[in-house]
Amino acid sequence: MSNYYSIITERGLEKLALSKANGKAVKLKTIAVGDSQGRDDALPSGNQSALIREVYRAEINRLFQHEQDANILVAELHIPSNVGGFIIREAGIFDEDGELFAVGRYPATVKPNLSDGIAREEIVQLAIAHSNNSQIELKIDPSIVMASRAYVNESLLEAIERRTYISIGKNRDYPDLQTAWDSIKGKRLVAPLTLQLIDGVHEYDKPLQLNNPPKGNTVNIIGNNDNPDAVTLKLTQRSGSIFMSVKGADNVSLSGFNFDMGQHCDYALQALSSYLYLENIHFNNTAYALWLTSQATLIAQNIAIRDCNFGLVCEYNSHAHLSNSTLSGPFSNKEGSIGIIASLNSIATAKNTDIKNYFVGLQSTSDSHIVVESSTVSECNQGVHTTLKSSLMVNSTTFSHCAYAVYTSDNSYSYVPNNTITHCNIGFYATLQSFIRAENTSQAITDCNTPYSPPVSLLEGNHNSQIYWS
Repeated sequence: MSNYYSIITERGLEKLALSKANGKAVKLKTIAVGDSQGRDDALPSGNQSALIREVYRAEINRLFQHEQDANILVAELHIPSNVGGFIIREAGIFDEDGELFAVGRYPATVKPNLSDGIAREEIVQLAIAHSNNSQIELKIDPSIVMASRAYVNESLLEAIERRTYISIGKNRDYPDLQTAWDSIKGKRLVAPLTLQLIDGVHEYDKPLQLNNPPKGNTVNIIGNNDNPDAVTLKLTQRSGSIFMSVKGADNVSLSGFNFDMGQHCDYALQALSSYLYLENIHFNNTAYALWLTSQATLIAQNIAIRDCNFGLVCEYNSHAHLSNSTLSGPFSNKEGSIGIIASLNSIATAKNTDIKNYFVGLQSTSDSHIVVESSTVSECNQGVHTTLKSSLMVNSTTFSHCAYAVYTSDNSYSYVPNNTITHCNIGFYATLQSFIRAENTSQAITDCNTPYSPPVSLLEGNHNSQIYWS
């Protein structure tokens, strides 16, 4: 059985049996989608009467017979561009009585919100396998049903991709990711598409160009989410500065595999003017792990970055949110290395993230902003550095074994409440017309040679900079 499938619920089967007896068709009315409370391993159950956690529901947009199997009906939900801010992992079809008729497991699909800077429709399709489809009808309100742009374009004979699953590897659908991508690029997807990387090492001797992305639904490039190191994308020789480049995409997610670059490229993964979702991805042994540029957006969780000079670079009006991740700097020489840097009007946030062994743990520069919450920063020359008219907020975070915990310079501002600073040479350092405000921190600074510089009594000292702490 596929990893993603649907079943008719026990209540649905009861209604079909009654329909067979009395000749009255079951009328389906709405489709709901949910996020399964964040569980990727949640499976549909016949005794369900509701989704695990519903996030959106609307009238069924279309109910049609599958073109390759007359025993399969496909129910379609249209989610407009102004609805979002959730990840779809489950879907259910409800009848006119509001009872759950069928439920399915769905590939994790990010539906962005307008506030993320991305406006994208989503078409969700759920298949129902039944031998007598005449027992099932669509109860429809024509004033509510919407024709999506995808459906209109399909009607205009745009190139359509109907597959929902493609395997990649030796003796599979395609031998490598580039060939698989080239087979779908520029097409319109009728449903989310999974590109499945089989377990093992996938060797490449040239860069991957994931450009001209398909439209209409999400492309999920998936390895092994239970063990990301079981699937490795390995670059075997030097051939360009960027290994994988995603350009102009608003519907691509990567999960469950490992980048091993062997120092054969400068950048492991570049997102250029794209919206990218990452989960359970490991980066090893390269100069730059992640590079966001030109209004790119990244949502990432459970990321491991090891032995890379730069973990995440976010520049030119880009936005990154990292959570539940670990970033560990280069093993040999950390001089000049940075864990996370936001530059040139960009924003980066890190939550529940461990950052260690960099020259600078996190840096905001050139009119940018960084937010850090409930994280740890250790073994860095500068834990956080704000410079060149930038700002930074660090809350409920522990700094340890850093030369400078908080370093602020060049007309910048740092707000650092509720933090713990221990075994650092200097707790706070402000210079060149900068300001640090540290609240609820004075009792949490231990074993530091200098808690702050300049001393709090010299608020105008050290090039007109100020430090306030309590």
